Amino acid sequence: MLTTRGSLLKIVTFALSALVLSANAFAQTITVSSVNGTAGNTVDLNVNFTAGTNPAATDDVSSIQFDLVLPAAITYANVITDGPALIAADKQASANVIGSNLRVVIFGLNDNAIDSGGLVTVRLAI
Repeated sequence: MLTTRGSLLKIVTFALSALVLSANAFAQTITVSSVNGTAGNTVDLNVNFTAGTNPAATDDVSSIQFDLVLPAAITYANVITDGPALIAADKQASANVIGSNLRVVIFGLNDNAIDSGGLVTVRLAI
């Protein structure tokens, strides 16, 4: 009897692990481009979004907030440009420096889903 319970527990644990892994495989992601520049100049950093890919889920995203951690020699140049994904969803982006982070908030007065694509371009000064 203990062997059966132990086997059942292993099967249930495996099933739950597989469920968690499959749920994470559909998660939304935010990626940031890599840029190079020289001191005294500015660079444009592209931020992209990949929407969830689970067709059975209601995982649409209509607002996003994230922080970019800025190294000491890099500052926000007060320019943020809405990307194609935001324009298509009728959203806007706003950015503020909080300590050494740049907080970006994406919002709109609607519940339109944000699809995969370019979210924003952030100008940074080196």
